[in-house]
Amino acid sequence: MNEIKKRKKLSLASAIAAIAIIIGTLWYASDSIIPLTEIDRMPTPDYGETMNLVYLIQDIMYIIVALGIIGILFLALLSVMKWRREH
Repeated sequence: MNEIKKRKKLSLASAIAAIAIIIGTLWYASDSIIPLTEIDRMPTPDYGETMNLVYLIQDIMYIIVALGIIGILFLALLSVMKWRREH
């Protein structure tokens, strides 16, 4: 009986931790994702092709962050489903 209570608390704690990680990641990433517009991507004559490479690398980084957020959401969903099944 004691072990069941301990597992329930651990499952709930992991779900809360996953939600906190999601909120923190979204808050951190929102500064760089939200202002990303075409106006910011106007190439300057000084840099030309170099800036296109920088924008490509930034896009890849944004995709990696988005995939990480989706993965964390999936793990949180699995944790909540497991917690609900145990109760």
